[in-house]
Amino acid sequence: MLKILYLGGTDKDAQIMNSIFRNFGHEWSVVSNGQSVEELLVFEEFDLLILDTSGSVASGVETARHIKTGLEAKHIPIILTIGDGEEWDNLPHELTDHADEYIAKPFKDIELVTRIGSMLRFKELKEQMTISNMFIEDELQTAQIVQSAMLPSTFPYPGKVRFHAYYETASTIGGDYYDVFDYGDGRMGVIIVDVSGHGASAALIVSIIKTLMQSYAEKSLHPAKAMEELNSRLLQLTPEDRFATAFFGLVDFNKMTLSYVRCGHPCPFIIRGKDQSIIELSLPGGLVGMFDDLPFREDTIELSPGDKVLMFSDGLTEVCDENNKQYGSKGLRRALERRPGIGGDQLIDEILEETWKFNSGKCGVDDVAILLMEVL
Repeated sequence: MLKILYLGGTDKDAQIMNSIFRNFGHEWSVVSNGQSVEELLVFEEFDLLILDTSGSVASGVETARHIKTGLEAKHIPIILTIGDGEEWDNLPHELTDHADEYIAKPFKDIELVTRIGSMLRFKELKEQMTISNMFIEDELQTAQIVQSAMLPSTFPYPGKVRFHAYYETASTIGGDYYDVFDYGDGRMGVIIVDVSGHGASAALIVSIIKTLMQSYAEKSLHPAKAMEELNSRLLQLTPEDRFATAFFGLVDFNKMTLSYVRCGHPCPFIIRGKDQSIIELSLPGGLVGMFDDLPFREDTIELSPGDKVLMFSDGLTEVCDENNKQYGSKGLRRALERRPGIGGDQLIDEILEETWKFNSGKCGVDDVAILLMEVL
């Protein structure tokens, strides 16, 4: 049995509906205007609304519009009954946007009952989808917590280096990742990764990369060797169309050097503490997880107290302005040049604010990860 609310047309229409509903065992209520419909919906739950447009098409359509654009009752299916002589072409366009089904008078009892049955199945399906979506959302929220826990909350060698980080996903979970590994003996690994795609699949690949990188740190693999191993394993473990960009560096505090490899990732910047000059770490390198037997080149650069190394994913620099002009690495470099001597969270916050304004405050369409390392 269904509980139906009917916005009536004429008394004759109400009598016909009364007969149909009674014969098929449905519970029903009749109201004479749209305001009464909306007031009833506040206090009672109905399975179906039937809104008659006879004599006042606007009344039925306007009521449907209010219901479907509200929050409380927009899940309830709506059938509009179209009066005698009303031409479909003359009905408002909004009609198709705010009702789930239509029926033209005169109609047979079985025709209306069939439409009601269809709406009931439709309602049940929507309820099932709502439950499924709630389950998926709960799972994604759990995954988000797990992914957040994968990012480092503390960093090694606090007396020699200080880290500042920022991470934001385009969806609930994302494919960007950064980490810092203690190699022991005054050595430390730093990595930032951007997995192709978004969402759960990208996050799963991120978890694989984290596990593999931790094992490489335990083996004390140098950057080029670690990326060769990572590339080989990702080719085995991930689909053919998935890959990652990465920047991986090994800091040796004994020699005050940074040995690094860049795998298709945006070039990090080093801001020298001595004169605030900016160096781009532009060593070329291929993507990880895309091609077999790909050689990775490694380079080494000296570090000094006061130096800052800014690593980031392309979600930071690939934002566009209203003319579709990209902010780009050049825009980021100019932002750094305008902020000599600024570091830490202040530098990250000012860069994010500048890119936000450049993008006219629009929400980002890509994950953003930033890792700033300051040598003490």
